[in-house]
Amino acid sequence: MFLGAAVLVALLFFGFIALAMGLSDSAPQETSSTLDVTLNEFSIGGQLTAPAGDVNLRLKNDGNAVHNIVARDLALGSGDIGPGGSGELALGNLAAGSYQIFCNIAGHEASGMVTDLVITAGVYAWSGFEVT
Repeated sequence: MFLGAAVLVALLFFGFIALAMGLSDSAPQETSSTLDVTLNEFSIGGQLTAPAGDVNLRLKNDGNAVHNIVARDLALGSGDIGPGGSGELALGNLAAGSYQIFCNIAGHEASGMVTDLVITAGVYAWSGFEVT
């Protein structure tokens, strides 16, 4: 009887510890990323990789001409940003993959203002533990 009670107490204890650590929660948490992207004659630079999830671009025009950003396959664009200006573009919840972004001002894409935004499989977090 004592052995059975000890086993029951041990099972309850370890079950509580697993629950407290969140190991029983197997659902990944949603990630949200804001990437800093610079626009210049004639390049798009900055942080161009993010985990899957909600992705936003924080845009800064460091050039001397008007620029913008369009995500080709998503049919989303920032609108024009004047020299020294800034803007944002919310891309929404993106799955892992590669998304082409470019400047839609006449001649800018052909001059090199095109690149890929790479969305990785993501980071999963369980109460302090991260698994990639």
